[in-house]
Amino acid sequence: MTTFYVSTNSPVASDNNAGTSINAPLKTIAQALNLAAANNSTSQSNTIFICGGTYHEQPNVWADDSGASAADPTVISAYVDPSTGQYEPVYIDAADPTTGTWTEVGTSSIWCLSNFTTETSGVWVDWSASNDGPSLQQIGAYGTGYADQRTITGSGVSSMVPGSYYGDLTDSRLYVWLADGSNPNLHAMEYADRDHAIYQPGTALSGGGYSYANDVNFVGLNLRHVNIYGTYGQDVGCAIYTVNDESLIDCNIQWNAQAGVILRGDSQMIDCVGSNNGGNGVAAQGNGFLISGGEYDNNYWRQYTDGSDAGIKVITNNPTLYGDIENAEVADNQGQGIWFDTCFENSVVSQILGNYVHDNQGAGIDLEASRNYLVANNVVVGNHADGIALNAVENAQIDNNTIVGNYGVSAIELDGGTRDQGSEYPGTVGMLNNSIQNNIIANNYTVYDLDVPTLAAGSAEINNNTSDYNLFYRRGGPLHFSTGGTYLGSWGMTPSYLTDWQADSGQDAHSIVADPLFVAGASGAYAFQVGADSPAVQAGLNLLSLFSTDFAGNGRLVYGAFTMGAFEPATATNGTAGPVITNTDPSVWVDDQLPDNASMTAPDQFNNRQENRFWVWNSSNAYSGAVSLDSTVASGAHRQYFTGADPRLVAVGDQLFASVWIDPANLPQEIMLEWQDSGGSWAHQAYWGANLIGGGVDGSMAGQYMGPLPAAGQWELLEVPAATVGLSGVDITGFSFDLYDGRALLDKVGNAAVPASSDTLNITSGNYTFGVNPHTDNPDLTVNVAAGAAVTFESATGPGMTVYQLTVPPIARYWCFLHSHSREPHRHH
Repeated sequence: MTTFYVSTNSPVASDNNAGTSINAPLKTIAQALNLAAANNSTSQSNTIFICGGTYHEQPNVWADDSGASAADPTVISAYVDPSTGQYEPVYIDAADPTTGTWTEVGTSSIWCLSNFTTETSGVWVDWSASNDGPSLQQIGAYGTGYADQRTITGSGVSSMVPGSYYGDLTDSRLYVWLADGSNPNLHAMEYADRDHAIYQPGTALSGGGYSYANDVNFVGLNLRHVNIYGTYGQDVGCAIYTVNDESLIDCNIQWNAQAGVILRGDSQMIDCVGSNNGGNGVAAQGNGFLISGGEYDNNYWRQYTDGSDAGIKVITNNPTLYGDIENAEVADNQGQGIWFDTCFENSVVSQILGNYVHDNQGAGIDLEASRNYLVANNVVVGNHADGIALNAVENAQIDNNTIVGNYGVSAIELDGGTRDQGSEYPGTVGMLNNSIQNNIIANNYTVYDLDVPTLAAGSAEINNNTSDYNLFYRRGGPLHFSTGGTYLGSWGMTPSYLTDWQADSGQDAHSIVADPLFVAGASGAYAFQVGADSPAVQAGLNLLSLFSTDFAGNGRLVYGAFTMGAFEPATATNGTAGPVITNTDPSVWVDDQLPDNASMTAPDQFNNRQENRFWVWNSSNAYSGAVSLDSTVASGAHRQYFTGADPRLVAVGDQLFASVWIDPANLPQEIMLEWQDSGGSWAHQAYWGANLIGGGVDGSMAGQYMGPLPAAGQWELLEVPAATVGLSGVDITGFSFDLYDGRALLDKVGNAAVPASSDTLNITSGNYTFGVNPHTDNPDLTVNVAAGAAVTFESATGPGMTVYQLTVPPIARYWCFLHSHSREPHRHH
């Protein structure tokens, strides 16, 4: 690999240099790319570091500039200052400084520049990195082809106002009227001249067609001021378009006349800014593209009258397009926020996950004439033409979004029936198999809160669209639902109450109407977190097979069941989703949250048990941390369990343990603990009380009796030697808490080694302190033994140890594993 350096400001920079030293850099990016392409004849990747400055050029990335592979790409990067670790500010500016002298037109504060022949789409005054803003207002269009831009006003010099410019190609003049009426000769004036900031021309192949660059990473670059009116190249008006396996990382693309970026192939944008562009912030046109992180704001400011652009738009000349958009902010765009259009032949699910989509003039998220989507964990707020809109869409899942304060027809709208794609892409897209689940739909200003059309008469293309497990709320007024739509020519049934909606439509049987109780004090997307007291908590459907984290990246099962909306609950103290996890003891497996990758979707192997697939967490009676597992009251055998957790080793000689609290008002007859090994077997069971649940051979490792039920109304520790249930030296991946009748709480589940033992303990009168129990974090226990008090010991021999039971009336019994340095009690259960 060869590294080249470029500096426009260095006094020793020259395109005659070799460019391989920071002390003798090249002058232009174009020359670095030429040298890299020539150097790449040996199929090696190159790195080009560009030092800070403004580059008025359009560098071409040739096919020979390709990287060796996606893992070994060519890198074109802003130089990183070694003293700060930050990118030096590199601006590739598609505008050029004006040349010549400006002449005042009369005494009107309008000035003109002669011999100007460029159809320019922008003029800037004293532009710099610290004065990085919009162009002067354009007056008049350069012909009928551009008259559809609503931001272009007037038709000549007579229409000019302060802060505007007019290009008159008839007499080759450029007119400006600066906002303060000053003389432009006293300012640095520049105009949009080139139709790309970075261009990737193809290399013609002898057999026809072109070869393009691939495996190129663009890093830390600022791209500005691309012109829309030129005719050079393709995709006129975009700052950069990618080809195959290319990445834009930490790039900032703003104030360009048309699209900021055209994202082709399986290219990606990571933590970029694509804002203030005249058309789309990003126009994605590739299979397998990724947009992750970053901001895409205030795009489509040129406002073409066909209404065709958005913050991020996926539009195709290939209907197999698919890709993912995640963790981005998409806001204040003059069109839609995120828009997928005509992607109807893709077989891969596109994912729109964890985005903050707000205050766009169109719909927040718009899917049109397309198939196969997962739209989840998005915060969709204040958009002006629906929150989430589907128009002729099939197989979309709209899950766990928070949709608040939107305007338009409906907070979530399923409208449009069939879409015939015509002769170019024959085929019909209907409104089929879409589901809406676990969303918070609150305080919207739309006509309807939810629109789910029913089957149209005579049409099988509108069917199987479902909605359930949602929270609805509209402060100060009734809700509004619809089973119609503009495609159907009727809004159908439009009930105003959830019960009527359920009866009329058959939808939302498990949905609720309640104030979501957003946590006060946060801003941005986090203003729409719910607190632990929200009715949305644990009220959702388990969708762990689709996604496992929330908007903030916290686990979806910290409270057992999914919470409705984009967030799991926030705590009052830290403002982040989920409870505060206090346990750091490596012996603990379950405490306040399930293990990594645990799932409750596996089938129950025992048909006689009632399953609760969602763990119900109890925050009012926790033995450790913030919450405990609540079995809830049930008759007969019932269980709560998980499978699929990351493997956890139970070492030879370990004790398995779990803390339980039995409800004295709802006594169970039996408690059973089960562990699943990494091979999938549940034949590792221990039980207390009556043998009623069954499932294994009594007395075997699949049915180990451990004694009577522990006392009710207090926390007790259940302990099982791993060897007795066949888990010594075995990985475990699942756990089940089973009861027969009644109710109990479970907390702090794990496994740990048993301390070494000694065989003697001498007790005389006085106070005796037993150390902190490493399994339970109990405070030290001080036992006062009065002279003549009854103190008894019972011994039981286990593998490599002697266990003593201490009874000091009126204290309950404690197991003591005795060794030479401390006496650490375990509660005996």
